[in-house]
Amino acid sequence: MQNPKSMRVFFHSLENEKLTAKTPDNQLLDFSCTEVQTRELADLSFALREGGVLNLLNINGSEFEFLIFEPDYLIDISSLAECFKPYGAHPLNYSLSRMRNRTITAPILLGNIANFFIDEFVNEDITQPVEFVSTMKKLFRTAAFECTACEDLKNPKQEQEFFRNCYTHFKNIRYAVQHFFPKADIDKDKIVLEPSFISNVLGLQGRLDIMLCDFTKFIELKSGKAVEDFRSGGTFIHSAENHYMQMILYLVVLEFNLNLPSDAVDSYLLYSKYPLLSKEKHSRTQLQKALMLRNQIVAREFILHQQNDIATADALLSGISSEQLNSAQLTGKFFDNYLAPSIDQFPQAFSALNE
Repeated sequence: MQNPKSMRVFFHSLENEKLTAKTPDNQLLDFSCTEVQTRELADLSFALREGGVLNLLNINGSEFEFLIFEPDYLIDISSLAECFKPYGAHPLNYSLSRMRNRTITAPILLGNIANFFIDEFVNEDITQPVEFVSTMKKLFRTAAFECTACEDLKNPKQEQEFFRNCYTHFKNIRYAVQHFFPKADIDKDKIVLEPSFISNVLGLQGRLDIMLCDFTKFIELKSGKAVEDFRSGGTFIHSAENHYMQMILYLVVLEFNLNLPSDAVDSYLLYSKYPLLSKEKHSRTQLQKALMLRNQIVAREFILHQQNDIATADALLSGISSEQLNSAQLTGKFFDNYLAPSIDQFPQAFSALNE
């Protein structure tokens, strides 16, 4: 079914700031592109070909707000948001993440546990209050492998610190559900946990943490850090960019899937570390940035699948390096001693394949 706010077309040509595309019934249409849109299409030129599928969104006459390259290729929203790193947003962050070994670390495990806690508190029976020890036992019965396979927990000191963190997040999530939710008019009885969405308009898929059944509010739970003021001991300044990007991507999925105005949905980030429930504003500029990155990722994936040869893979993947991905020109000990070495492990291993 065609979304009234979008049009599926087939790329024909791009000349100056004019995009010519063909409709499914073979009608040629011309669209005026902004400078940003023209630059985006130029950046996609290595993958654009006549007949390539585009979705044009929010069309007004001969203009449109967003374009989606090959929308049938669905990108996971969480994976896309995680491409926004402290050292910059780059499409090869997505490729690097896909090819890294999947390991269960203490922060990842803590994030899963925090989600388990909020499920328990949302479904809590007031006659049988949720308790920490019994909840942890229940968690271990359902995720015994993840808990025992985590290398970080094999160190006794780290294990003790981990369970202290678990208790802190348990208390903070309980406080958020009991105090923050009522103040934000979030009724527990209206909560739907982990609703999934697929958008063939945006080429995105994902699963929210919490949504109200009337679609008026949703919450993303984060167990990690926001942007903090280290001078005051790590107090909250504002949400992290990757967390914010994830939130606005879910918001635009609701906008196009359910035909909701973007300002009709209240979106929150719940940081269980502090705790803090942060109501976030929707930025179309930041959304444009996220969708452009999505298109760049899909373009590279498309070329890899279309060409299906070693030379193409080598040309694309050999660009993965700390120097290339550091588009923000981040400097300092944190990048030099921690972030850069973790990135450069891949090109070292990749180059060894050619020896």
